[in-house]
Amino acid sequence: MRLTCISIGKVKDSPQQRLCDDYGKRLSHYVRYEERTLKAIKGKFDADEIRQRESRLLLDAVPPNSIVLVLDERGETPDSQKFAAQMKLHLASGRDLTFLIGGAFGHSDEVRQRADQLLALSSLTLPHELARVVLLEQLYRAMTIVRGEPYHK
Repeated sequence: MRLTCISIGKVKDSPQQRLCDDYGKRLSHYVRYEERTLKAIKGKFDADEIRQRESRLLLDAVPPNSIVLVLDERGETPDSQKFAAQMKLHLASGRDLTFLIGGAFGHSDEVRQRADQLLALSSLTLPHELARVVLLEQLYRAMTIVRGEPYHK
């Protein structure tokens, strides 16, 4: 099984990126982990046009037959135990998992409709760099919960 995190934005050499790298490395002990960052749309487009174009980039990058989990403000906000239980079910399916993180203007309705699950990390709005860190930490935490390892207390 492969777990892919696809986001819109720019990868910067930052503390957040170093945390993502660390949690990505930890995750790779449990699943094949891949992170893809797609370039944000720039130019003289309005917010809706940017949202549509970035959403198309995200959808085109989703691996075939993948379970798609979209990070979205309208999504469910599970606690760590419930998230781990959901991940356990997804892992048991044997299908690849793909998480989508939108750009500054969020996701189009088309992305939400493609989602197998909408997931909110918080009721607060997070910058995509921080959302990636929180997602990867929670994925790592979920894997340790599923395996009964002592990381989650």
